[in-house]
Amino acid sequence: MNNWVNGIPYELAYWKGIFSNKNRITSLLNYSKLNSEIELSYFDAQSFLKAKQNPIVVDAGCGMSFAIGNRLGNKELNVFYIDPLAPFYNKVI
Repeated sequence: MNNWVNGIPYELAYWKGIFSNKNRITSLLNYSKLNSEIELSYFDAQSFLKAKQNPIVVDAGCGMSFAIGNRLGNKELNVFYIDPLAPFYNKVI
């Protein structure tokens, strides 16, 4: 836990650097997987979610980007993006 807490200033500095430069913001948007098929490393999320009726996905620790995708086929998933640093991210924006 201490390592995570000690890393918070570095995390915030990273995002301040991204949001202080228009080219970096554009790069972040290009990285974004918003409106893309859901994809997780080392886990077949698509097969898992297809077996569920009206699945809910929680992206815990999402940061300030859409990195996992929010679609399953032609359907938009119900994704909740949460991060314990959200109050700090709001100040960055």
